[in-house]
Amino acid sequence: MKGPMPSQEEINQMFLKRNEMVQKSMDEEREAKMAEKNKRVNDRNTQRRMRSGNTNMSEEEEKNQTMIDNTPSKQLDDYDKVFSQNTEFFSTYNPDMIEEALISHLRDTMKIEPSKISKEKYKIKF
Repeated sequence: MKGPMPSQEEINQMFLKRNEMVQKSMDEEREAKMAEKNKRVNDRNTQRRMRSGNTNMSEEEEKNQTMIDNTPSKQLDDYDKVFSQNTEFFSTYNPDMIEEALISHLRDTMKIEPSKISKEKYKIKF
């Protein structure tokens, strides 16, 4: 209580520095997430192009192919609210990307092998 006290100006400077650090950290995290998303999209598009055997696409054909690739490959049911709990989430990501990321997380991070992955719907049992 009797020790040195920072002035109002010193406190303001400390908060400004702290705010800069937090903003910088948030920007770096946002950039890392965007880079990961772009990598997944590029990997996915590359895999589909390789399967189709058409690697000599023009830029316009490639753009059209990317639009086609963003459509879900499995059946999506209409949303029907079943539970009143917070067990749902909505996303603008392609469902195939979410499914791939979830399976990858289960296998790589959690060391859990899914017991069944549906080929018709977005349904995974583990």
